[in-house]
Amino acid sequence: MTVAEYMQRFDELKTRSQIVEDPRHTLARFKSGLRFDIRKELLRQPPSGVEHAFQVALDMEEYLRVPTVKKITYQAGEIAARGLLMATELLGQHLSNKVQPAGGTRRTASTRRSRK
Repeated sequence: MTVAEYMQRFDELKTRSQIVEDPRHTLARFKSGLRFDIRKELLRQPPSGVEHAFQVALDMEEYLRVPTVKKITYQAGEIAARGLLMATELLGQHLSNKVQPAGGTRRTASTRRSRK
């Protein structure tokens, strides 16, 4: 059920029951019926009333609709780019430590130091 559908149903039941209660209790009941991930955001942004809670919940629902794959792909791409950069740097260091003399025998940095 979407937040808009939930709000509509909440209003219907509230009107039908004709309960008169403290607005804080109404707000608490409204929040308790929301999905956990949306309700969690209301802890970070305490609403002043049901209408404000409804608006925050709508915004959060919209944010959560963004496919998680895009968020993960961006992070994975960033991590892959860092890994590629590190691998390139390591390969560059590795190659700079090895010298290929004209005779075909490989000499590493350690063998060059021992012959000096």
